[in-house]
Amino acid sequence: MASPIEEALPENEEDAGLILPESLVASPAHIQPHIATVDFDGLLRTPLRLKEDLSEGCGGKLWPAGMVLARYLLRVYGGPSGEVLRGKKIVDESVPVFHFPVHTSPINTNHASTFRSRQLMLSRSNPSIELGAGGGLVGLALALSNSTLFTTPLYVTDQAPMLALMHENVVLNNLQDVVVPLVLDWGHPPPPSILPGHLDLVLAADCVYFEPAFPLLLQTLQDLAGPETQVLFCFKKRRRADLHFMKKARKLFIVEDVLDDPDRAAYSRENIFL
Repeated sequence: MASPIEEALPENEEDAGLILPESLVASPAHIQPHIATVDFDGLLRTPLRLKEDLSEGCGGKLWPAGMVLARYLLRVYGGPSGEVLRGKKIVDESVPVFHFPVHTSPINTNHASTFRSRQLMLSRSNPSIELGAGGGLVGLALALSNSTLFTTPLYVTDQAPMLALMHENVVLNNLQDVVVPLVLDWGHPPPPSILPGHLDLVLAADCVYFEPAFPLLLQTLQDLAGPETQVLFCFKKRRRADLHFMKKARKLFIVEDVLDDPDRAAYSRENIFL
């Protein structure tokens, strides 16, 4: 049976219409820097404060896939009571849960067929990282939900122009002891403080929008993740090339769709995949 992502791929690229993004992923000039406050409908007991500032690029905006991924993580790891759900089984092992249980080398379909979904949990001994974080929405929301989840750093990373904004948002939420902003350019070695293969979670939202960067993002995912790393990846399909990224990812990783998210039907209608 084809996955929702595979079903969304056109059979004939020449006949497929171009799916235009709402803003071509450009920075809307009319949006002025401001502080947004979000609590994800009560999933955060303390609302997240996030500065949106597009002066250094489109990453300084709250994008829809980031909201979807953050909300899902809050349901898994936290909530209004701040309870730690670490180690709690959230779905039956027979139900596929999307993540990349990443191997640092290509896999074959025979191995994939024997894979059993792992529980989403933090070991507390390894750090976690968000890629293409922009202002840091996903990582900051997760850290704010319960800072005791992390005894090791939660890194939020992006290119150099986003670094000041990430720092500002960390301070806005008083998370300096938990969240560490860093510069990480896809396709380049990670900073020395990040040990490839020793990460609990790799988070990525709205990172699929610029086709020339696809190989660099795939390379970074391969570089960072080890056998126990879980990657949660969420993106909004804006054009057919975005789904080609997932076709390439399936050649390198085991990829499964999240099926246990109660919001799945709603965001699927918006061409968002988790």
